[in-house]
Amino acid sequence: MTNILEKAQVNNYLEMVKESSKQNKIIDVHLHPIEVVYNNFGYVRNVHNRSIYSINKTQYLAPQTSKVLLKRPYEKSEQLYNDKFTYMKIKHVYKHIGRDVVRDHMKLSGVDVAILLPVESYTDSKDRQIERRKT
Repeated sequence: MTNILEKAQVNNYLEMVKESSKQNKIIDVHLHPIEVVYNNFGYVRNVHNRSIYSINKTQYLAPQTSKVLLKRPYEKSEQLYNDKFTYMKIKHVYKHIGRDVVRDHMKLSGVDVAILLPVESYTDSKDRQIERRKT
């Protein structure tokens, strides 16, 4: 059985968070302003917005809500598929990075303050990452 939060439900939850933030500051203490798992996407300054860096020449669009597929446990046989899907998903999520991207995400999610700490990339070696992508 697939568990999905429809867009209206997502918006409702975000509105509850924003309503709560009128009384309490919402602080994100685990914010990744850049991709830190693979750390190999090769960003260049975006031609449409000079404060944003992108992995391709697509125009940056501010984030919007959508329906959300809630995670489910997966079988061991799905591990390879899941690893490749995770790589593609991370590449999509971190297609654009920069000050405006962080601000837009904070605004959408109702976060008032974000603590950006330097994060070392995943300890997996680059060679192992490359080999895993080949399979």
